[in-house]
Amino acid sequence: MIEAKDFSDREIFPGQTGNLFDVLLHKTMALDEIPSALFFFLMVALSFLGYLANGLFCLIFLVFILFDWISISLLPKFHRSYGPVKPQVFFLALFRILPVLFTAPIIWIPLQILGCILQIYAFWFEPYRISVTRQKIETNKLPPASRFAILHIGDLHLERLSIREEKLNGLIRDISPDAILFSGDYLSLSSIRNPQAWSDLKAVLREWRAPLGIFGVSGSPAVDLPENFPHLLDETPVRLLNDAVVFLDGNGGTLQVIGLECTHAPHKDAPRLNELLKTTPSGFRILLHHSPDIAPLITDGQVDLQLSGHTHGGQVCLPLTGPLFTGSLYGLKFQSGRYSLGKLVLYIIRGLGLEGLSAPRVRFLCPPEIVVWEITGINHKDAK
Repeated sequence: MIEAKDFSDREIFPGQTGNLFDVLLHKTMALDEIPSALFFFLMVALSFLGYLANGLFCLIFLVFILFDWISISLLPKFHRSYGPVKPQVFFLALFRILPVLFTAPIIWIPLQILGCILQIYAFWFEPYRISVTRQKIETNKLPPASRFAILHIGDLHLERLSIREEKLNGLIRDISPDAILFSGDYLSLSSIRNPQAWSDLKAVLREWRAPLGIFGVSGSPAVDLPENFPHLLDETPVRLLNDAVVFLDGNGGTLQVIGLECTHAPHKDAPRLNELLKTTPSGFRILLHHSPDIAPLITDGQVDLQLSGHTHGGQVCLPLTGPLFTGSLYGLKFQSGRYSLGKLVLYIIRGLGLEGLSAPRVRFLCPPEIVVWEITGINHKDAK
């Protein structure tokens, strides 16, 4: 059980502008304005940091930097990702210089080759391997004959149309869900005001189909700018459900979906949730909210299922130990997957997209994910 914490004294929250991660991403965007020739000499200077440790062997380091530069430059041409090239190359160079500084060439050269293999996999392949996770809930809050297939999607972070969105829409057609619930972050930080990105997003969303409806909430305030809504969803089937409730009637029963706008300050979001709950009758309640951090504040029995995202599952995970960082106020306690908090089932989806601005467009041991929920009614005597 994860105990609720008091964050009311905190001034800056994850997902808001001004946090340390947000500032870093914005500041390092300046690297993309450096002329290519000057940037190359910057990489030469970086390589000479290893001169005292490994002599002229450190110049081999430049070969691997050029490999990264070419590889990342080609990503847009193959409809993978569309981030700025130089900041991503710079971040990779910082990781690559560490073996040069602290190990002998007989060790660091194989490590650099391994780095090339991992770079290709993490930039070119894993971000586009969408996994379909299937989850089940049986409840006596629905009639025994009722059954719903609910598709949860989160953190699209679209920059431009890519092969990931093409695969996503193919999967949605194959799944044919009763309803689609989107837990926020429609655009990338790099494209929140870009007309082409808006157009591409609308083209993706217009292909979504679900007989009981398609509903979404806005995500992080830094990503889903309040002024962008509801215009961002015009001419799409997605209905914005910020601080609103909808009833999904069909399949022999009724589900309540409560959409709650996310400020990332749980002590501000929880009271608004309580007010919404006062307007709903008893029944099976699904909370659609971008951040998982509100979950410990939900009174036992108020909500049955919370669908959230935001963490991206850490986006980069290490074998056995998992992610190094998540955007949750609770740190690594909230990563991804299914959690039980008393009577509440919380699911944190790994999402589809990637961090924007200068962040490397990478996933490792944390592939993108959509989740199909099978929610079925059972007799009261069969309830567990």
